[in-house]
Amino acid sequence: MRSACKTPLELAVLARRFLDGDTKAREALLKRFGSRTKALWRQGRKRFAAFVVDLDTFSAHAMNIATRRLLRNVGASDADCRHRLDLCVRALPAADLFLALGCTSGLPDTARAARTHFAAAYSPLIKDTARSILDSTADIDDLTQELMSLLLVPGFRGPDRPSLVEQYNGLAPMSVWLKTAIIRRCRSRLAARKRQERGISIVTDRQSPSSGGRPPSQAVIAATEKAVRASVAELGHEERLALKLVYRDNLSQKEMARIVFSDDSSRSTISRRLTAARNALRNHLVERIQDEVIEDPGIPETERDLDYVMHQVLPHILRLEEFEYPAKKS
Repeated sequence: MRSACKTPLELAVLARRFLDGDTKAREALLKRFGSRTKALWRQGRKRFAAFVVDLDTFSAHAMNIATRRLLRNVGASDADCRHRLDLCVRALPAADLFLALGCTSGLPDTARAARTHFAAAYSPLIKDTARSILDSTADIDDLTQELMSLLLVPGFRGPDRPSLVEQYNGLAPMSVWLKTAIIRRCRSRLAARKRQERGISIVTDRQSPSSGGRPPSQAVIAATEKAVRASVAELGHEERLALKLVYRDNLSQKEMARIVFSDDSSRSTISRRLTAARNALRNHLVERIQDEVIEDPGIPETERDLDYVMHQVLPHILRLEEFEYPAKKS
């Protein structure tokens, strides 16, 4: 195992094998860092006496997050790799991970106790954050109830859809992660209210002359979404994340730099990332749009226009709540 951790590249390969489900890589990393993940587990166990999370489940989940963080940051560095991964493990929010795993536990008593604690701890945060954006008490109460259901109730977003807390990745404290979700929900409500006031049914970046200001048909949305999914899957992690944060999470570049990325990510850096992501998506997407949308006779002729698809249909799809940003193909 020591020989496998001499360089950042070698550790990155081992981490990638771990994430791909390689049993030997899993055993090697858990053996090397088992004492560290067990210490984190003890922190969570000490914090929450009302429920217990399985140690092996917690350790595997913690190493999964730590290796993902390592792969995001590993580069041309001569720093000791084992130390780098150890820092990734140390940086994990132990109590937050423990609580999230408790909420999604398959044991009813554990899940019930964890969800009760989650609701008591974070309902005030949701209300306070929503109150700083929304001006209606009814909207604040509705959003709090809706978001708590989305966070804790499996299937609330739709059949076979997991709860939002299952998507907590531990890359930021739970409170920061939650604020991002709250801000996105609040902005969606405000945008919906403005659209209703103006009589606009779909948010678009620009109206195409051929569309006459009409919203896209379901035919062009379905065909474009298929092409978008395939194209997004070709992008790197940073590019997918930048697109998701801007289009679906409605974050500004300042919020992306402050909340999601590290403190050394300036707004100009975020702007470059976003521009690179948009250009990369366009490069992957244009040919697919031409083949799968423009040439499709089942789509109205007025919508078989590249400019219309790229500037009206594409932003609409990227903003859809149900649109999942697929992982990069291996």
